[in-house]
Amino acid sequence: MIPFIDLKKEYSEISGQQRNLISDKKKQFDFLFVFTGIPIGSSGGERVLYSLIRCLSDHGYNVGLVLFLNPYRFIYKVTRNSSLLSHIRCWKTIKCAMFDQFSSAKFGYVLLYFFMKRIRVREHNFKDIAVVTPSLLRKLNFKRLIASPWETTYFVNYYNAECAKYSIIQYGDQPAVYAQEYLQGISLDLISQTFSFPLKKIVLNEEELKRFSADKPQKIQLGIDTSKFRQEIPFDKRNGKTILIPLRAPMEKGANCAIDAIKLIHRQRNDITIITYGNYRHTELIPDYVEHRGFVSDKELVDLYNSASIFVLPSLVELYSLSGLEAMACGCALISTDTGATEYVKHNVNGIIVPKNDPNAIAEAVISLVDNRNQRAYLTLNGLETARARSEENMMRSFITAITNFEQGRH
Repeated sequence: MIPFIDLKKEYSEISGQQRNLISDKKKQFDFLFVFTGIPIGSSGGERVLYSLIRCLSDHGYNVGLVLFLNPYRFIYKVTRNSSLLSHIRCWKTIKCAMFDQFSSAKFGYVLLYFFMKRIRVREHNFKDIAVVTPSLLRKLNFKRLIASPWETTYFVNYYNAECAKYSIIQYGDQPAVYAQEYLQGISLDLISQTFSFPLKKIVLNEEELKRFSADKPQKIQLGIDTSKFRQEIPFDKRNGKTILIPLRAPMEKGANCAIDAIKLIHRQRNDITIITYGNYRHTELIPDYVEHRGFVSDKELVDLYNSASIFVLPSLVELYSLSGLEAMACGCALISTDTGATEYVKHNVNGIIVPKNDPNAIAEAVISLVDNRNQRAYLTLNGLETARARSEENMMRSFITAITNFEQGRH
């Protein structure tokens, strides 16, 4: 059995240690996470995984990132699935454009790695987290290799190493919807095949826990940065008639349904202020009376959460729905469709659950909350408590518990 770090050790003794994990070849990594790029984007999945990695590092675990660039070439080698060919050619075009002056493709990968690290990593404090390419793994000692995007499960499954292998499954409950939005012609069978790999499965919601029950998975509780997403404007000082709605590009995020709901709300109550944000492409469809902010930074998003009294999550598909949790943490009463938010929302206790793709239900819930101050206050208060319990720190603890249960044979 792989020995695990003593969980009883005081965090204060090990936090903040400076480590140079790339140059110290004898240093043993506790966790190596495999990604197709540096996970510091604003999207939910990337944000969560980066938060988890950062927390593990801050609490003394030796953590590294493996950049599995151009995964489709590798996957094609082991599957010969023709749906990957166009993606491989696309990557070749990009790589040639960037590195045609270099005779060594390997040098190009290394240059890309350092380019990404210097341009994007410094701002996000990666000084204690190693970022390596797969070719360097042979020179490193590590206990656990962890896949997260589905593409990386192929690398982890086929990589020959004496270590524990894990897969953090995303969209395992609804892979077809994920494929439609993100795979761009890649066969859904390639995702489905990863579910049969002999990797220890870590799941993120109850639906995945049920689907993969035969594999005895471990579920972890996701969390948010409660030091960043917090209530800054108290309930009594907010305009109870201001609502905030994200409008995001993928169809599964429910922007079209949200716009229909917005029109219904305005038709019945034109005194309600409606603010939207996000990368929705068809801005011409957003009514003129809506204040649309487009893409916003985390700081701007926190300000938006604190300016609203009600947050509406219109998604048709969500893995876990972090934005709803962030809004709760900032003091919004939450209205969410029946998606991933049900992992932490109890109807009429800390939020309101409405059916998916039902603009009438959204409009009715919004108007009801606007008119019922006491219910809005009740949901807001309980939402704040819910968000506090689902912090990044608790997410890390649930991850450590899941790994420990696997390695001690407790399922």
